[in-house]
This record gives sequence, C-alpha cells and structure tokens, in this order.
Amino acid sequence: MAETPEHLQEAWDAARAHLAEAGFGADDLYFASLIPLVDLALADGEIQREEHLEIQSQARALVDRLNAKVGYEAFSYSQALVVVSKLRELPLSLITQLTAHARALELVNSSEAAAEAAFSRIVAGCLRVAAASTTHEGDKLVHFCREERLRFEGILQALAVTRHYKP
Repeated sequence: MAETPEHLQEAWDAARAHLAEAGFGADDLYFASLIPLVDLALADGEIQREEHLEIQSQARALVDRLNAKVGYEAFSYSQALVVVSKLRELPLSLITQLTAHARALELVNSSEAAAEAAFSRIVAGCLRVAAASTTHEGDKLVHFCREERLRFEGILQALAVTRHYKP
C-alpha cells in the first residue's frame, strides 16, 4: 500500500525535526542517503579505512546525481563529507534512528519509480560499504561481519519503501 502525500509530508516533517535536533541543517537533508551507509559501517564499532573510502565514493556519486538533477553545481563533495563527519560523531543509537528517517527524506515529492531507485541505490551502497573491508569471524575472513549483517537487516526494514519489498 503506497503512502498518501499527507503521510509522506508528516514523515518528512518528523525526519527533518529529528535531524535538526541532531545538529543537521536544511542543506544537510540532501545527503540523507548517506546516513544508512555510515550506520552500517559503524555496526561493528568503527569505520574501517576501506569502508570510509567507499562512503566517500558514494558521497561523490550522490553529489554528482544531485547536481545533474538541478542542472548546475549546487552541491559540493565537501558538503557531503561534512555530513559524513557529523554522522561519525553521533552515538550509534541516534544514527540508527536517523536511518529510519532517511526513507521519508528520499520519498517526499518522489514518484514510486524514483523511490524504488533511491531504495536500490542505498541498499547497493550499504552492500558495497560492507564488502569494502574484511574481518575475522572465528577462523574465517569475511567481508560482512555478523554485526553488519544484523544491522543491514535492520536497515532494510527501516527503508522498505513500497509494497514491492517486504523484509
């Protein structure tokens, strides 16, 4: 069942208020799709170098996509990195809450197809972040540690945007 515009606006207003409480301004909202990436990278307690490099790559792609959408250089890579830096300073529990709000920020004024595309980009970005580094789990070297797998499931549930995806 698709959400009504009124529900989306209410969700967007709540998301904006929570981000403001966490120290994010109106311009930071454009970078909301980076929140789940940082959330996943921090699931095991720290962002590894490789994960950080992947988040930077995702930030650059986001800036390019936003600038292409508006038709000029309205957004900068440095703005995106400031948002990532702010996120890294927050308690993980707050980042997890903000991840749930990323959905509303991506959906407002979006068609169903655009919302699905945004969801797919975030999920793919999370998978790339998780695969970027390795860790030992018992006697195995893995790309996606237990904590990241559990957090990824939570992110999927928080971001499920249409009736087409049900975690």
